[in-house]
Amino acid sequence: MNKKLTIKRVVIFVFFAYLLTTVWNVIFNNILSGNRYYYDDPSSVNPFNNFAGLSMFGPAAAAFITRALTKEGMEHSMLKFNIKNNLKYYIMPFWVLLIYALLNALITPLMAGIPYSMPDKMPEIMLSMVNVAATCLLLIGMYFGEEYGWRGYLYPKLEELMGTGRALIVSGIIWGVWHTSVLVNGHNFGRDIPFFPISNILLMCLMCIFIAPFFTYIAKKTDSVWPAAIAHAFFNNFAGNTGSLFMSAEAVKELPEHKAFINIALFIGLAIMGTVFFIILVKESKESSSKSCETAPKEAA
Repeated sequence: MNKKLTIKRVVIFVFFAYLLTTVWNVIFNNILSGNRYYYDDPSSVNPFNNFAGLSMFGPAAAAFITRALTKEGMEHSMLKFNIKNNLKYYIMPFWVLLIYALLNALITPLMAGIPYSMPDKMPEIMLSMVNVAATCLLLIGMYFGEEYGWRGYLYPKLEELMGTGRALIVSGIIWGVWHTSVLVNGHNFGRDIPFFPISNILLMCLMCIFIAPFFTYIAKKTDSVWPAAIAHAFFNNFAGNTGSLFMSAEAVKELPEHKAFINIALFIGLAIMGTVFFIILVKESKESSSKSCETAPKEAA
């Protein structure tokens, strides 16, 4: 491994990933929309928000630019689907995030002090969940923009430089800070939490550190970014929005008053999921290194 070249590629990639995304978001979320990205008045809709979503392609564009500038080529690009013998890893996002969603739904009422209740309109809720799942599948291309950058390019480089455990944490932090251009507008955690916007950025870094191990696990197992793109789509649009599943309609109306508890419940579920896959990845990495040492030819005395 050429360590200096790898570091150079990481720096170039991070620079362009941050630059492209930030410039795009500032143009569409601030300049063109009149700073109406995160609006308190539902009637004040940002007409440019849909275009702003294309900033998710920033990391992928940065990866392609870095490969071109450093003459890396497209080796180990993780672009192939590799479904053969890996189907279980494509299915894994569905059941892992379903478990997480149910865990989130169980913890949220407990943290908010709201009694459990079966939803009033379960058939409608189930239909809505199916519709959201179908929408997630249609949005996979969008999430490829992030996953090709974070799991397909950045993480493998960091793993070469610092090992599995540290790479997972550092990649999560870089991924979290990348969201700054929308976090300062109140995205994800709002603008009314203490120490805004620093608190938003720190919370996003923590969230990304917890999420990164699972996305990385399925990407490494398949040598493909596509399972991670599927998981990313489902997490953003489905799994993270199920906290009110076991609440009555009246209780759901009280949720805005318990935003802090909702965030705590969200992070408890994420911490459990992240820890499990972090341990798995580190353990497998150590086992792989041990096997490599055992099979390496011994030097002549």
